[in-house]
Amino acid sequence: MEERLSLKLDSEVVFRLKAVAEIRDAFRRDADFTHGERFIHFGNGVFVLRDGKPAGFREGFDKRHYSRNRCPVNYDPKADCPRTVNEFLLPALYSETAEADLDLLFAFIGFGLLGFNVLQKILILQGASQSGKSTFGKLAALLVGEENTAQLRTHLLHERFELGSFIGRTLLLGADVNPKFFLSPGAEVLKALTGGDLMQAELKQGNARPTFYGTFNVIVATNDELKIKMQGDRDAWERRLVLVPFRHHEPVQRIRGFERLLVREEGSGIVNRALEAAMACLAAGGLALNPAQRRRVLDMLDRSDPVQEFALDRIEKKEGGSLTKKDIREAFKKYCQERRWSVPSDRDIGARLPQVMKELHGADESNSVEDFAGHAVQGYRGVAWRTD
Repeated sequence: MEERLSLKLDSEVVFRLKAVAEIRDAFRRDADFTHGERFIHFGNGVFVLRDGKPAGFREGFDKRHYSRNRCPVNYDPKADCPRTVNEFLLPALYSETAEADLDLLFAFIGFGLLGFNVLQKILILQGASQSGKSTFGKLAALLVGEENTAQLRTHLLHERFELGSFIGRTLLLGADVNPKFFLSPGAEVLKALTGGDLMQAELKQGNARPTFYGTFNVIVATNDELKIKMQGDRDAWERRLVLVPFRHHEPVQRIRGFERLLVREEGSGIVNRALEAAMACLAAGGLALNPAQRRRVLDMLDRSDPVQEFALDRIEKKEGGSLTKKDIREAFKKYCQERRWSVPSDRDIGARLPQVMKELHGADESNSVEDFAGHAVQGYRGVAWRTD
């Protein structure tokens, strides 16, 4: 019993010491990546960045290199990763955008190695079971360092101690998340965790409230079409999200723990390509998404509030015009089917429609709109179907 208590106490002491070190800035990472000298800690030395730009590799270590976020592989500038590309990633990506998506995925590993979410993005991997998306998340965690990775649970982000578990980590990983992942109240905190905001955590077993900056890299993997609780902040989510679809495919051979095999065989090569992709993004001033990649995010946001998207796309203000609620509901359901969206229930449609019609078209719901037979029914005046 005493031994168990001693081990628990030792664990708490270590945890508290980490927190104190964070408070005293020994390991603090501020929100500005572009000034000063930074280090990526590899197994055989450090890769140096000065003012956000590569400044070479230094073998060995120096007492000036404060680091607790080590990448477990060695840096080798001549290494490559053909198996990772040709056997794992390219078969998992859709051919029309495979090369562009490949660059995106490597760039996100590169930012994970940097330990900063420089571009303030959230990567969503979406696809069927066994499509490779979870393997990619595990691969990123292995290269960034499993001890530098924390599980992301949006439904707990408003809980007292959840943020404290992120201290000392650089990558937040949401593995196989459910459809409500971005709909929980805590999902709003993700914008601060990735946007460089100054935040405060609460720790167990003490009164310390260490502060930290929200510079975490975030990778989310899901089998489902996720929806976002935008709360009137669509533009912010549009800037934040990047979505890469993974396709279902049958690999030549299924290998248990494939991500660990790739790290053992090609870890240094993956690191090289990842840093190259990340540095290219920084030099270009951001991610250069092509139209198809941008469209994915727009479709996701449209699907998140389908009633609003329908009212924008198919209804307009028109003096003297009117539409019945029944006609709007039926047209909306067809609209969802055309876009291959799941159709909300009549109850959900009825709850959202009055808000949208008021916000977009200034139309209040009325009980005296005439239908085609001249009967007074529920509907909206001053609106009509778009004709353009």
